Amino acid sequence: MMNSKMILVGFAVLSLILAACSSAANAGGNGSAGLTAGEEVTLRGEVVGTIDDCAFDGICALVIETEQGRVDAIWAEGMLRCEGSFEDGIQIGDTIAVFGIVRSSSEVSICPSSDYYISTSS
Repeated sequence: MMNSKMILVGFAVLSLILAACSSAANAGGNGSAGLTAGEEVTLRGEVVGTIDDCAFDGICALVIETEQGRVDAIWAEGMLRCEGSFEDGIQIGDTIAVFGIVRSSSEVSICPSSDYYISTSS
């Protein structure tokens, strides 16, 4: 009897963890925005979220809603800020412009070049 209760509690905890992870993943631009890896793009959109995992080996990015869909605009990797310029003070709700290189169908990075940028747009 005790063993089956422990299994049920374990299952409930696992279900909650999976639900939380699924919600966190949906906050980012993990869907396909139809971008082609390796191309340079300029995108404009509204900031709808942030990814703040760059303290160690992750990324820091602004999640933006564009005409192409949700895109993660990466401005830092690990503990290092990217070479491109990043305007401080950008907040959720701001409209921004991003010029960078596409890393995946839903990620644009300003890391490899000082020519790239993330800035507010009017």
